[in-house]
Amino acid sequence: MPHQPSKFIRTTSTVALMATLLVLPQLALAEDGSGSSGTTTELHQSDRGRLASPTPPAHTTDVKQTNTLTTTSEPSEPPEVDDTKDKAATSEAVRAFKAAKVADRLTRLREVGSHMVTQRQNVLAKLRTRVQADTVISATDKSTLLAMIDAAVSGLGQFTTKFTADTTLDTLKTDVKSLPEQTRDYLVVIPQVEGLLAADRLQTVVTKVSGTAAAIQNQIITLKSAGRITAELESALATYQTALSSAAQNITSAKQSFQAMKVSDVNGSKSLAQTGRSALQATRKDLSSASLALKTAIKHLQSSASSSAPITTPTATSIPITP
Repeated sequence: MPHQPSKFIRTTSTVALMATLLVLPQLALAEDGSGSSGTTTELHQSDRGRLASPTPPAHTTDVKQTNTLTTTSEPSEPPEVDDTKDKAATSEAVRAFKAAKVADRLTRLREVGSHMVTQRQNVLAKLRTRVQADTVISATDKSTLLAMIDAAVSGLGQFTTKFTADTTLDTLKTDVKSLPEQTRDYLVVIPQVEGLLAADRLQTVVTKVSGTAAAIQNQIITLKSAGRITAELESALATYQTALSSAAQNITSAKQSFQAMKVSDVNGSKSLAQTGRSALQATRKDLSSASLALKTAIKHLQSSASSSAPITTPTATSIPITP
């Protein structure tokens, strides 16, 4: 008598439903970039080129197009940092300084310095709000990132005191010109915080979806014991596990790069930020591959469970379990 597959359908459908409702949305969310830092912070014009933001470049993927099994609402991201008004205020202060009489230039230049400090403080304040509002990263990581931002804000505040204390135009000019170079914590902390924030969000995605592999593996064992052919299912599962393992390794590499950035070495930090961005981009590609492999595994799982074909005992195939 042909084997009746009905007793497997309920359990395999449960695994497929879990993957559809819980795992695929997480992978799609990471692939869409919602797990990344999202925004590229605009630095002061004199700072551009010193250290780029760690937000990975936009990439094209077919995950969103193929993820038709479910619909999920992505967590809203805070608005992008926009310091256009602050830049305009700084530029206006510079014009006023150039047009001022000699006797009034000390006051005007002090205003220029004040606007430069305010612009940077506002950017950091928006970044702090973004970290504070994030609901994905751990409380410990959030505390660390906020402390880094607060230290940068404190460093900028010292310049306001210095500008106020300067009594000669030459001294004030020197201090204002030194602002971009001496506020290295500002130049480093923005890409560093954004990079670590993105890495933490992607790590959360990987952690949430990793348990699905074990559930599918259990179903493979059940199907094999009933004489079902599971070679294609095993292959899809192996691809899924390999992709998740690669994603985890790339996240670790990204974190190490961002954590190694130092205020005392802006150029070195620029290189580390680029390395971290590349690792995050590779992570998203890994999660894209994992999403596609999972969909394939679900398809074969459902097919194997509902098949009414005669039982054929397949040759055992070992599945590489990637740590």
